[in-house]
Amino acid sequence: MSAPSRHVQSIPSTAAARPSLAPYSMVPGSYPISMGGSASSSSSHGVSSTTLYSAMSLASTQGMQISAALQQETERTALATMRAEAAENRLLRSMARFSSLTSLVNTVTAARHGNAIIAAVESRNELGELASWDDFVTTSPLQYLKAELKTPLAIAELKRNMSQYEIGVPLMEGGSLGLKLLPNLCISRVQRDDLDCQEGDKIVSVDGMSVKSIDELRVSLKGKQEVTMIIETGGTPLFTIHDALTPFWEVTSIPMTTTVRGGLKPGDLVLRVNDEPVAGLDTRKALDTAFATIGYLPGESKVAQRIRKEGLMSFATKVEVVVKEGSVSEPKYNIMLTKFEPEMFAGTYEASILLGSHQIGKSFQLEIAEGPADAQNTQVVLSGLWQTVAGEPLHFKIVGYDGANNLKLLGGCKIAVSEAKVTDLQNGTYSVEWTHTKVGKRKIMISVNGEIKQGVPECDVIAAEVDAKGSHVEMLSMNPSLSITSKAKGVEYSVVAGTRCAVSVKLFDTFGNARPRGKDKVTFIQLASCFESEPVGTEIPLLAVGLGAYEYQGLVVHACSKNGDNVIETSGFIVLVNGQKVREDPMIVDVLPSEVNLDKCIATVTPSGIHSRAGEKFELDVVVRDSWNNLRNRTHDVVELFEYNSVTKQQADRWGEYDVSSSGHGSYRITARHTLARQTYFTYVVNGVSSFTANQVHLLTITPHDVNVGQCVITGEVTSTVGQYISQLISLRDEFGNVLSPQQTAALEISVVNVKVLQADIDPADLKLSSRVSRVDHHPGLIYTHQLISTTEQAVHVALDLTIGSALLQRLNFTFEPDDVDERMCIIENLPRTIVAGEQFAMQIRVRDAFKNGLSGLEPTICLLPKDAAEATAIAKVSGTDLGKGNYVMSSKIYKSFHHFGISIHAGGKIIHSAVIEVLPAKAKAKNCDFECSSECRAHFPVMARILLRDEFGNIAFPDELYFSVEVEGCALQASDVCKFAESGGVFSVTFLPKTSGDVSIKVLVSGELLTVKHVTVRALATWSKEDARDWIVTLGYVEPRLSPVVATLADNFMRQGVTGAKVAGGLLDRGAFHFAFGIEDMQTAQFLANCLSDLSKGPAAPPMYLPWSWKTSGAPGQLVPLGPGDEGYAPVVERFKRTMPAAVVAAVERLESASLYQ
Repeated sequence: MSAPSRHVQSIPSTAAARPSLAPYSMVPGSYPISMGGSASSSSSHGVSSTTLYSAMSLASTQGMQISAALQQETERTALATMRAEAAENRLLRSMARFSSLTSLVNTVTAARHGNAIIAAVESRNELGELASWDDFVTTSPLQYLKAELKTPLAIAELKRNMSQYEIGVPLMEGGSLGLKLLPNLCISRVQRDDLDCQEGDKIVSVDGMSVKSIDELRVSLKGKQEVTMIIETGGTPLFTIHDALTPFWEVTSIPMTTTVRGGLKPGDLVLRVNDEPVAGLDTRKALDTAFATIGYLPGESKVAQRIRKEGLMSFATKVEVVVKEGSVSEPKYNIMLTKFEPEMFAGTYEASILLGSHQIGKSFQLEIAEGPADAQNTQVVLSGLWQTVAGEPLHFKIVGYDGANNLKLLGGCKIAVSEAKVTDLQNGTYSVEWTHTKVGKRKIMISVNGEIKQGVPECDVIAAEVDAKGSHVEMLSMNPSLSITSKAKGVEYSVVAGTRCAVSVKLFDTFGNARPRGKDKVTFIQLASCFESEPVGTEIPLLAVGLGAYEYQGLVVHACSKNGDNVIETSGFIVLVNGQKVREDPMIVDVLPSEVNLDKCIATVTPSGIHSRAGEKFELDVVVRDSWNNLRNRTHDVVELFEYNSVTKQQADRWGEYDVSSSGHGSYRITARHTLARQTYFTYVVNGVSSFTANQVHLLTITPHDVNVGQCVITGEVTSTVGQYISQLISLRDEFGNVLSPQQTAALEISVVNVKVLQADIDPADLKLSSRVSRVDHHPGLIYTHQLISTTEQAVHVALDLTIGSALLQRLNFTFEPDDVDERMCIIENLPRTIVAGEQFAMQIRVRDAFKNGLSGLEPTICLLPKDAAEATAIAKVSGTDLGKGNYVMSSKIYKSFHHFGISIHAGGKIIHSAVIEVLPAKAKAKNCDFECSSECRAHFPVMARILLRDEFGNIAFPDELYFSVEVEGCALQASDVCKFAESGGVFSVTFLPKTSGDVSIKVLVSGELLTVKHVTVRALATWSKEDARDWIVTLGYVEPRLSPVVATLADNFMRQGVTGAKVAGGLLDRGAFHFAFGIEDMQTAQFLANCLSDLSKGPAAPPMYLPWSWKTSGAPGQLVPLGPGDEGYAPVVERFKRTMPAAVVAAVERLESASLYQ
């Protein structure tokens, strides 16, 4: 419904427009609403609430900076404004109450930019009369007019049945429960294991007293050790939800403890709890309450489904108020929904018209029905990828949505799709079958009710299955400037080995579209070897290089060969696409050999080389190849042979005798002949090009021919020493002068025959000649094959013959001479071990070499020499005689005596014998002997004389008493009083003891010859001085052991008390004198000393018992007992002898036991 003329004013939907803050005045004597004036003039004086509120805010801000007077004025103005607002609100409530509302439509079609008038408001006063709002003093009431649409919600009442239980709780240390509580006494954590409670439960009372806060709980626990608590079960909410962060709560479950009055079930969307929107609510507080009124949308409703999908929750809308102009008596205002902003969900809503916050009339139901399909909201649905094969239909759906984005449930819309068949399913959905034959990205043009849809899908049309027969295959050179297309009949391509080529294949489907990259399997099969390292008869894959393009790149290396009929056997290949042949007949390719590559050429020579006999022909083949081992079977190449110098690594002289013939298949037969036996290297040159790798350098071994006696050579010495050998080197050669090889000489035997003695000192039958022929170890450059070794230990001159088989090789004469003197083989006979100085002695000497051959002519070199060169004059060679065959006799003399005399016998400059002999002195001769003796002595003191015996050569003679005699006269001495003692070094001691004074004559004879006559004067006892007496007593102490302890003291007393010979002779020294005067405590010792001194006065009658040389046994019974070095008395006797006779040698000491020494 609409008026003929109207004024349209937009009302904001976010909040009701606030009235002017300025006070207004009512028209006097009338109603609150004035009937005069027009709507347009009334609205022109209106001021928006936003403007007034901004002005007040600005004034409030500036009021902070003005004086107190202005601040008070502002406060009075604000108070007046508040009163005006309250009065205006009462006026709006009165207007809403008396005005009427008429619903104009029940259904509105949803549209993206549509509008619709849904209701009309008639303005009436409290008397029920029509009244215009245009003359409102301040802002027109039309500013407060608005429409509100609410989604009708289902209501459910929920109640949670909570049970209680009693529990005894022992308090922990410090009066703690061991529970973590929230301020409302709900348990958030149980910190002990002995309590049967859980999180979410709530403490209601303690020991029968109700508690509602933590402070009350602390008071009830104070001073207690155990309490009884009533706990209300918790932890189970009224219902559970899916997500608390969304502006709606989707119910997931309703616990058994919740009683539901209404149809709330899982899947429903809860929008309000206790008439409060769920957005921003505390979930725990809202769901843990005991009672709640729930506003919800059933989960299967369209609105709920759309909310769940899109999350839209705004239902407020802008409206336009259409004022009917003209008659004041009919003030009607039409309520128009404009532009449906925000877009409305299709469904039934509860519509209310409000004036400010006061509703006019009653709410009415308004259904927003789905509108026509909207091109931009309509959706294109495909379960899969926007991809199809060329020529095959693509099936998808178009799902209609209206301008408000409501799903279309009815058909009948005009849907057009280019190149497609569209079927209306009469449920808002349309089935489309789209077909295209050209590949690529294709946009599908769609129009909805004549409007072109923006953002249409783009379909990827891919090629259909490959058409193998329509594929394009060719072989190309990778060098763009090189064409390999052949002009020969039956051959498509002609390629030189070593050319890099490609097999290129392009694939298309039946519509001529290039096939997608890599979607097909493309291979080719070689019928014969062509490409490098690729097998024959096996599928070789091609790589995808683009749309429908496949390529294999490889190196063509295998050249075509010739068969036995000299016909080229070409190669070829077959291309397969997904296992299907592209063409039935293969592509024929003729591969030509490339240039000669000497590194690939080979000669038919074994690793050991070529072996041939001198003068005989030998053959070898040279196979000429290119760089890819292909035989050079299309051209004729020039092959030459040269010597190879292994030192300079270069080719040397060209071979002379050889022929070259071609086989036509790339090989060449070479026939050659050599007469010089040798081992050398050779190489071959092809087309003048040479290379010296291992394939081009080979070993050539030319072995000698059969032996030729006339060419053989024998050389060597013919004279040697016995025991050594005579060596003859034998060179067996062939007719060309080549030395035979060890293999050839192994079958030949050289013999030594007809050995004869030409000259020797032996019987020819006793000849012992050893001859041996042996092969010489082969070495490069060695020209001899055998060696003859002859040796003997006999000095001879012989002749012998060398034969090879039955043929005489050569006749030889050998001479073996004796060797040098060998001291081990020499023999010395009749060499005396002891000789006398000056006497001649002879010995037999046999001088021989190591092989016992006698050596003659060495007599001048044979001599006897001392080992000590200083004694060279002691030996003289008297004579020497050469008896022949190495036998000699030599006479010699030695003039110096030696106890051990080292001598050596020399012959031929060598010592052939060494020995140690004893050379005895000769008989003593008086003229060379020595005698010494003192010319004066004392009575009762021994007279000592020494004689040194020498032979005629000055050697000290043996100390033999038979060689000399001593005669003494005077002082009543007899011959028996003379004692002789042999000392070391050929010296004799002669002693006697004169007992009276006078002259003594000493006559010495040596070997019957007078040596000397010596006169000695003897002083009497009375002439002894005290020194003489001391010497005598000391001498006596040496002889008598009992005096040893006192002799030193006694000698000192003799000197101090002046004991002389006169006192001794006068008999003054008796036992008492020795005891008292000389301190001899032992009376027996004193008596012994007195007896000894008394005997001295007896003269010649004195007993000779005081000195060792005058001791004599009395003949009384006794036993001689030997004394050893460890026995008592042995050391003192030896010591006394050494003092008096330093040169004496003590042989033995014996003691006479149990016998009186003195008479």
